[in-house]
Amino acid sequence: MEVEKEAIAFGVIFTIVIAILVVQFGPVDWWGAYYYRNVQNALEEGNTLFYDNLSYLGRNFTYPPVFFQIASEISLLLGAANYESIRLPFHLFVVFIYSVSMYLLFRNFKTWQERVAGASLFATHAFVMIFSSTVTLHVLAYTFMNVSLLLLERNETVLKVLSVIFLSIALSSHPTSIILFPVYVYAIGRFRIDWGRVKNAAITLITASFLSLIFYLPIFIMNGFPYETAPNLWGYFVSYGFVGILYDMQFLVPLILLTSLFAVIRKPFQVAALLLLLAVLVNALIAYRVNLIITIMLSFLFPLVFGEKLKDALVLTAFFVFILANMLFMPVLFSGTTRWCRWVYADDMCTKPMQFIDGFTSTSERVAINPEYGHIETYVGKRKVLADLYVEYAPSDKFYAEYNFYEKSDPDYLKGYNITLLVLDDTDQPRDIESADRIYDNGFVHMYREG
Repeated sequence: MEVEKEAIAFGVIFTIVIAILVVQFGPVDWWGAYYYRNVQNALEEGNTLFYDNLSYLGRNFTYPPVFFQIASEISLLLGAANYESIRLPFHLFVVFIYSVSMYLLFRNFKTWQERVAGASLFATHAFVMIFSSTVTLHVLAYTFMNVSLLLLERNETVLKVLSVIFLSIALSSHPTSIILFPVYVYAIGRFRIDWGRVKNAAITLITASFLSLIFYLPIFIMNGFPYETAPNLWGYFVSYGFVGILYDMQFLVPLILLTSLFAVIRKPFQVAALLLLLAVLVNALIAYRVNLIITIMLSFLFPLVFGEKLKDALVLTAFFVFILANMLFMPVLFSGTTRWCRWVYADDMCTKPMQFIDGFTSTSERVAINPEYGHIETYVGKRKVLADLYVEYAPSDKFYAEYNFYEKSDPDYLKGYNITLLVLDDTDQPRDIESADRIYDNGFVHMYREG
């Protein structure tokens, strides 16, 4: 029971941190806005979503539907007709379950120092600390995966079946779970290959993947297999180089290097150390989304490598200096304090122009905007947008028309789409259309009437 009590305490602390981040930086971000809006759509329609009226001027709804259905059902269960009224409490509840389940994955470690070190380090990763502050979909998916992992090695048949079911829900909520699951299995097994465990995990993953097709097959049948419209600009295989690693990991970089150095000279962990370094290279050269794999590897490997040394007050203090720096400063770095709305969070400079669109323009408007802000526009502004950043299954002509309009401040790229509102922002550089009829300007976002 001691581990369970520690897990609950950790969950409370972690949830409080997330709540503080939400209060500090605001409850809206430019990616999560897509999820909020479509949960509300599912709630109002009382059914699985099949069409999105606003994205790309209207297109088939092709996002995995499980999160939207669960969130809308929870809203109904709590008697809410509007997802907004329960969104943050629901999010914080999911964050609590997520953090408790995450902590319990360390239950086989020998000492409390190792459990605290591993859990705390994992909690500092930017993907969790930033995205989980407002985007519930990822947290929900990984919570189901955590619970599946906790049940994976139980002998009872019922629990094994539940492990498969929970993993299938995780896969249906977010497909990245199919990659993260085997990484967790390897890490939880202390980076030793036990072929019995591997077989059990493989059977669970394969079975869960087939079950998840219940949700994916309708999408595949109606729209074909997934493809990315602009893979060189946005998607799973985009890299930002070693500078991207420094920006993304920040205060975790020294811990990655130290852990790899000490692990590679210890025989049980040599392969794991090399795989961790390989993941860093893949993150830099191929796909930045490997960052979560790096952190999973690191969060388990670090306490195993340093083990009893973490009992030393100086070592433990030095460790917590790194993770506290990451917890306190990463949100500030990513908030874009001098670049308004740039890093996920949307402040007033970004949301008020969208409120203007909602309050002072016709519902028939068609908007061209920075694709990164397309979700904010459809969520707050509630108008059709030429393109947003959900690029899977998206029409390439619409995306590149809007992208080129934004990058070059040239309305000529929009011909043929009946765009009525043009929106530019000064991210990275000033943007303006001097010849257009300006109807709104707050010094960062500039809005024009076409024609």
